[in-house]
Amino acid sequence: MCLCAQPMSTGRHLSGARPVSWKRAAQDVIDEVLDLVRADGVGGESFPWEEYAEAARVRGIELEPAELKGLPYAVLISDEVTKIFEF
Repeated sequence: MCLCAQPMSTGRHLSGARPVSWKRAAQDVIDEVLDLVRADGVGGESFPWEEYAEAARVRGIELEPAELKGLPYAVLISDEVTKIFEF
């Protein structure tokens, strides 16, 4: 929870307060993003692979859930995120 008096992008939580540092290593942020997008269950049972495969098929991409599950992840970090986390 964040109780912000100003937008978070300013780095200030209360008027006149010192800026808060969000500095983190890029790899830590990437690892956290990957943890969030990967399945919660062991072996990926809780992730809706079938639904994602069906969404791909609707868009003309023929693949099975197992193929989709095997694709590698790539995390692209925007300039804004780079600024916030002070990479």
